[in-house]
Amino acid sequence: MTLYHGSKVADIRSLEPRSKLHGSPEEKVVYLSGSIPYALVYIWDCEKTGYSGKWVTCALKSGVVHYEEMFPDQLKAFYEGVSGYLYFVEQTSEMERMPESHEDMFYSKKPMPVGEAVFVEDVYRELLRYEAEGSLVVHRFTEAAEEEQERRIQHMVTGIERDGLLDSDSEKARFIRKYFKQAWELAESH
Repeated sequence: MTLYHGSKVADIRSLEPRSKLHGSPEEKVVYLSGSIPYALVYIWDCEKTGYSGKWVTCALKSGVVHYEEMFPDQLKAFYEGVSGYLYFVEQTSEMERMPESHEDMFYSKKPMPVGEAVFVEDVYRELLRYEAEGSLVVHRFTEAAEEEQERRIQHMVTGIERDGLLDSDSEKARFIRKYFKQAWELAESH
């Protein structure tokens, strides 16, 4: 079975374990997915967004990627004009499957050789293509009912308050303030 990994980095021959394993801050792994659109959202441009972490608000459900916008035009804001690479890796016995809550996701604690790489000129345009095909559903903020919009904003407010971002000039605080304006303003008014 072919698995996929999205990255801004060119010419990767072997995917190295650099991400933290969920629930284990010490263990490093490389994540892969059986879903191309899911792998595409991991082509993250930290220069564009100003955030070196990855802000991925999606999940796989019954083979379809569901991307939830937390502010208007989030998908476009994060991915339009972003280019990168989709790496193809053959599944091996050394890979472990993530728990059921992470459908079609795998990880390896060992480096994984890359079989093929495809350059993606514009991740946003490619994601829209998968949306048109039906393997990606974008739950756009502006199309959600008012109550759902409020739920999403409140979810962000809770995170801002929990992480003490209002009193911070950290990279994450600047990122949240820039993109999640409604939530930031609501958190400030509390």
